[in-house]
Amino acid sequence: MQQDLVTQYKKGGAFDAKRKTWFESVVADEELQKKLNKLVDKLVRVKIEKDPELVINDSGNGDGSGKLSALIQTELVKRQVQRAKTAAKDKDDLPTDISLCEVETMTETELLDAINTLVSKTAEAVQADDPVVVGQ
Repeated sequence: MQQDLVTQYKKGGAFDAKRKTWFESVVADEELQKKLNKLVDKLVRVKIEKDPELVINDSGNGDGSGKLSALIQTELVKRQVQRAKTAAKDKDDLPTDISLCEVETMTETELLDAINTLVSKTAEAVQADDPVVVGQ
């Protein structure tokens, strides 16, 4: 039943429309862009400091971006799943108002949590403004 809804949602183009709306909301919010860029930049630097080989040994275009982006995406998803498992206990512990100055002192886990929080809050706002309706 759930898989049928997912398939219907995707086939109807709703997934692509929702993704487009989400990206438009990010592009329209300069402050959000600044925060995300700063957080991701710091996370990339932390990753490269821990493992300089990420830049050297890349299967893509030689700048490390392919392997590094895949690593970061995987870690963001894993961290989001971990946070979801403990959501009832510590959901309020996530930072909601991150100053750009704070980013430089954040740990890797704090960076992952901050990125996930900003992305989730943006997605929730888009969803609230334009709820998903399946079956129309």
